[in-house]
Amino acid sequence: MDSELKNPVTFPHKICGEISEKPRREMKEWNWSKIHLIFKPRVGDRIYEKTFAQMEKEEWEEIKAIIYSRENCYEKFVKWLKENRNL
Repeated sequence: MDSELKNPVTFPHKICGEISEKPRREMKEWNWSKIHLIFKPRVGDRIYEKTFAQMEKEEWEEIKAIIYSRENCYEKFVKWLKENRNL
């Protein structure tokens, strides 16, 4: 949102999964939110037993690559910027 817009512009992205019964492990340097302590992702039909915080960075990167290859909120944002801000 900025002063040139009448309404906010959003670039949604969703990750399906489940919430664990209790937080698991400690935050790692690459965890960007405390939701990583309780969120178990689903990719296709597979629900991971580990929360994001339990995963090693390589596991998270692999899942992230699959998730973002489908619908990338960052690419939507860049496309919008190029079309609306003469970049």
